[in-house]
Formats: sequence, C-alpha cells, structure tokens
Amino acid sequence: MTYLDLVMRFAGSYFDTRHNELLRKTPIPNSSSPAVIGCQHIALPEWAADLGVDTPPSLLVPRHCLCDGEGPSWSRVDWHRAAFDMLTCQAELSIEQEKGSVHSYAFRLPKELSPYWSYAWVNRILLFLRRWVAHREGLAEEQLFGPRPRGRIHLTHDVDYVSKTLALRIKQVGFTGFNLVKSASRGQFKRSGPLISRLVDFGIRGGDYWRFPEIIGLEAEFGLTSTWHFYGGPGGLQRPLPELILDPSYKVENPRLVEQIKSLQAKGHNVGLHQGYFSWCDGDRMKQERIRLESATGITAVHCRQHWLRFGFLRTWEAQEQAGLRVDSTLGFNDRPGFRNGAALLAPAWLPSRQRFSDSLRALPMVLMDSHLFDYGMLSQAARRSTINRLLDEVAFVGGEASVIWHQRVFHPDYGWDTEYRYLLQGILERFGKHEASATLESPCQY
Repeated sequence: MTYLDLVMRFAGSYFDTRHNELLRKTPIPNSSSPAVIGCQHIALPEWAADLGVDTPPSLLVPRHCLCDGEGPSWSRVDWHRAAFDMLTCQAELSIEQEKGSVHSYAFRLPKELSPYWSYAWVNRILLFLRRWVAHREGLAEEQLFGPRPRGRIHLTHDVDYVSKTLALRIKQVGFTGFNLVKSASRGQFKRSGPLISRLVDFGIRGGDYWRFPEIIGLEAEFGLTSTWHFYGGPGGLQRPLPELILDPSYKVENPRLVEQIKSLQAKGHNVGLHQGYFSWCDGDRMKQERIRLESATGITAVHCRQHWLRFGFLRTWEAQEQAGLRVDSTLGFNDRPGFRNGAALLAPAWLPSRQRFSDSLRALPMVLMDSHLFDYGMLSQAARRSTINRLLDEVAFVGGEASVIWHQRVFHPDYGWDTEYRYLLQGILERFGKHEASATLESPCQY
C-alpha cells in the first residue's frame, strides 16, 4: 500500500477516490529516508502562498520527507508521507516505543516536536495537494474538487465530579499551591492574592457541581449541543486507594444522574464514556465500564475520552476498538493547547501493532481544554481569548474538525470559568454556525 493509498483513508472531505488518477499523476517524489524527529519549513509557490504560514509562506513537514535533487523544495517533498507521518504521530510513536507513553504531557516530549502542534499542517497539505492538481490541470480548485470543507468544533464535557469530594479538594489545592509558588518565583505578585483566596475558598467552602441545566441552557442560546462523557467504573468508597484518589467518585447508577443523562440525550446531546485512570490500555476493563454506563441509562455509548487523557499510541486505540467504542477524542495534551497530530481531522485511528487504520474506531483531536487557559497557562483574559481565536480561526480556515473540553464543574464560583466558555460559543457560532453534537459523529467508519 502506498502513502497515497493511506492518505486517501483520511482525506475524504478534501478529495475522494474519483480523483485518484489525478493525484497519482502529480509528480510527488517518494521518500525512503529513515524517519527522524526534526522538521522543516517548506516555502510554497506563489500560486499556493495563501495556504502557508509566516514569511515566506510555508508548510511544515518532517525533515525525512524532503528528498534530494534539483528544483524548489516544495517539488521535492513526499507530501503523502508527510501527511501520513504527522497524522499518525510517527515521531511521537517512535519515542513511545523506546521510552513508554508520555500520557498526553507535552513537556515530556522533545522540543523539536513543538512546531507540529501550532497549526493543522495535515489539513493544509491536503489543501495544497488540491491546489497543485488544479493548477496542473488549468482548472479552478472548486470546479475540480468542490468547495473547501466547512470546519466544525465539537463541544465536549468530561464529568469528573458532580460534588466537591476530598480527592478533588486535595488535587485542586495542590494545583493552586503550585501555581502560587510558580507566580511568586517569577515575581508575578499581583497574581498571588487571587490564588491565595482561591486556595482558601476551595479548601473550606462547599460547592454544588450539578451545573448541567446551566450549561444546557447556555449552549441552547447559541443553537449548539455537546457530547458528555460519564465515568462507568464502580464509584463509591469500596475501591482500591489509587482509584479512590484518581477516578471519579460518583456511581452512574445514581437515579438523579440517570435522569439527567437521559434528559441530555432527549435534548440532542451525545452521551459517551469517560474511562477510568487505569483503563487506558485494558480493553476488557473499558468494555465493562461501557456496559455499566449503558445498563444504567439504556443509552448506547460509542463516544469516549480517557480520564486525565491517559493514552498511548501502542495500546489505547486497540483497547478501545476491542471495547466496542467508535469515536475517541483523547488525542491532545493536558498541559498545552494545539494540534497534537498536526491535524484537525476526524480520521480512522492508526493501530501500530497491526500497521493499519482501524475499520471501526475514529479519532477526533482535542485542541483546547479549559485548564490550558487557567490552571496550566495562567493567562490573562486577553491572552485566553487570543488563544481561543487562534485555534478557531485555524480550524475554520482549513475546514477541519476538532473537539474542545469544558468541564461542567468549572461553572461553579470555585472556578468561574463560564465567561470564557460563553466567549468560545460566540466564536464557534460566528465561524461555523449552529450544529448539533451528533451531526457527523454517528456515521459508520467507512472509507
């Protein structure tokens, strides 16, 4: 199977099998160089300059995809291999094979990989291939391939806590205390007061994290719905200590929660599974959690996201496929926003042990989480909104698909992160229009 054949498995919104012959006629070289970690910016020709970034307008590719020879660099790139290697995170996979999973923490990866995460490079490469073929044929791009895909942002909520538990108090006090020390060490003393106040309030004040009606109503104002991921483990106190500390404490069989979950589905929202901390590589355990959620609610759960973004390329997607799940939105970082696989695409999950794409499971990148802007980034409001705008603009420009996480508990005054969520919804409405959570995710994985 060629790299072009592999690209055709995830490029369906940009071109399809009807364009196979035209794509094969495009003089793209084949790179057989060993993979390396490094990357390189490739300046684009004038007729495709609008698809590039920076000056001169360029696209990023893995360094091993640039072939030797004469001619401009853009004509010497194996664009098919570049798109495949980035989408499937081959560089990160090689690191995992040697050192183990980083479990979605960018700081554990080499800095040489960070340029991959700034833009949806794979989508831009697909747009460049469309443009190149149309340029060679002397036809308008839309005449040949149809209009550029319309972008889409999928709203999601991971339900970790429905009340303020001791484990959450310990976790958040520790996180806030760390940020307090970090701010002081940087001389950012203006931030110390709010952090100290939050530290005290969170430690001693009670809190109701049942914010479902508030979020449902807010999203309805903008004509949007979302996907909610619920824990399907045993919950309660009769569990090993690590699970008590790291997993959600609620039981999905709770009648009030069951009623709320059914109400969400009735209002057009999706309901999915939030696998436990220790389930990331265990298909049997995931399946048990899925069955528990479905048995309690009567709702079929095909969507999922791993708790704490616990994830490994070598094992997680294969376990999810085994558990009967269909759409995973774990692929992102805990500690920074961006495009972990250089893409904004709902694409079949790559299974490294089998060297093929899954026939049943698709992966949807996660490009933004509430804590990126607050707990990890500690950004000003202007910086938070600039980050939101930059990510939305990129997905809109390339006509891609991605997900964002906003935890339901952060609408409580303990956090007060609801204002930025409203700003996010407004930005989505302006760029993408109204759409329901289930509009594209429910279709079967056929390519």
